[in-house]
Amino acid sequence: MSTYQLHRNGDYFQVAWNDSRGNRIRKSLGKVSRKEAEVLMQELIADHGARPAAKETNSRIRLHDWLDRYLRVMDGALAKSTLDSHRKTCDYLKDFFANTLQIDQISKSDMTDWRCWIKDEHELAESTACKRSREAKRIIDCAIEEDLCVSNTAKKLKTTPPRTSEFQRRFVYPHEYEAVVDHPDNSEIRGMIMLCYWAGLRYGEALRLRRADVLEDRIAIRSARGIDTTKQRDRYTLLEPELQSWIKSNIRGDTVAGIMDGKDRRNVSHRLLREACDRAGVDRFTFTDLRRTRDTIWRESHAATYVCAWLGHTDETAIRHYVSVPDTAYRPNLKLVS
Repeated sequence: MSTYQLHRNGDYFQVAWNDSRGNRIRKSLGKVSRKEAEVLMQELIADHGARPAAKETNSRIRLHDWLDRYLRVMDGALAKSTLDSHRKTCDYLKDFFANTLQIDQISKSDMTDWRCWIKDEHELAESTACKRSREAKRIIDCAIEEDLCVSNTAKKLKTTPPRTSEFQRRFVYPHEYEAVVDHPDNSEIRGMIMLCYWAGLRYGEALRLRRADVLEDRIAIRSARGIDTTKQRDRYTLLEPELQSWIKSNIRGDTVAGIMDGKDRRNVSHRLLREACDRAGVDRFTFTDLRRTRDTIWRESHAATYVCAWLGHTDETAIRHYVSVPDTAYRPNLKLVS
């Protein structure tokens, strides 16, 4: 039976043990306190008890090399847009940490400094910084699964974005929607706006929607590349008469949204929406705001169970992120829809 010993190496702690052949193995625990190092050593001992093969591992890999490997491994396992987002997080990690630094030498304070750096140096919004932190946490979790490090030093980073109150969420009123979609210079983005407003689609779903998926009384939403995720899975959503009529009268090609294919079409659609709002003299709203609006509207006349099924999220998610309190709650003479 191996004897595990804790050693200090400058500012770092490491644990040492013998493998089955008697070879001495050392693994860095990072820049932690002695108390934290002792807890990590006990976790390592428990892990070796559950996975004896891990006891034989003495992998030492540079962070930069691991990030390259991680992206290769995840290519095909993640949706393209998700992989692109993780690649951006990897770039941030490479820019901040030295090329020679081993992954098991990164401390919790190092990761805290990294988060502050991406937020301040790159002027990221808090929600984006939370997203990058979640992705960094997942990247290190995968390294732990391959026995490249012992603990996830990104575990304590703030990863939950601030919640917007239902009283502060943007509700798009009928006169605002009509001003934007009816403006003659907004034809290029009109399809996207209508799909998100009337069907509550995510903008990625609206971009991918094909004419063949628009059925008699519903719209079939297909997951990207046939891969189900927490946000993307096959479902049906309600086809409102207004949207049905517009599609029958205006859509002749295969793509309903009408945005040209290309790697930057997501960014293009967001830019076009901002410009469309400005031309119509309406306070800017986003595709997510249109989806939020549809969630709120449908809940006025349909069971919440149906609405969640149509929109592809849980009631808890809707309450936390989508449902808003429009002025109609205080002024009954106003209408949610025209």
